[in-house]
Amino acid sequence: MKVVLTDRGVKTTIKKLQDHLNIPRLSRSIGNICLAAVQRNFLAGGRSKSGATGVWPGLKPSTLLMRRGKSGAKPLQDTRALMNGIHPEYTGNKITIATGGQVYDAIQHFGGTTHPQVTMKMIWFMWGQYSRTLDDMFANIASKARGTKLTVKIPPRPYLMVTDGDVAEIKHTVLNFQP
Repeated sequence: MKVVLTDRGVKTTIKKLQDHLNIPRLSRSIGNICLAAVQRNFLAGGRSKSGATGVWPGLKPSTLLMRRGKSGAKPLQDTRALMNGIHPEYTGNKITIATGGQVYDAIQHFGGTTHPQVTMKMIWFMWGQYSRTLDDMFANIASKARGTKLTVKIPPRPYLMVTDGDVAEIKHTVLNFQP
């Protein structure tokens, strides 16, 4: 999944300065700002356009039960594979912030519904969770027949975004760039 920053002010300013600057070096500076912004989104549990933190929906109680004793009580923090896969890509004077290609990156960003099929591995895992927690939700899933489709709703947690403050930092970098 790729997201492109399309702020007209930044693009217009860069076009005006293009003939006089080392654009690849400027692009890398902007890419690093965007990468840092996305990493801050993960660490803050989401940020709004205005910069408010902790805006992502919390984890469901069932997810918290499965993670008991593990780190990662925040959304998208369990393995950090998604966050660690984020990287800038440069093509000429274009900067794209891309994901590492995790199969779940888009649904985590935009939210949605998925329908995984119950497997024997899932059944055994759910029985293990039930024996550990005695939560009937795990027994209910473990009791389903192999091949049954579940419905899992994942709320949107937009991580590939920049705040107004990040855009201001990019504009400042462009306007004060020394070739």
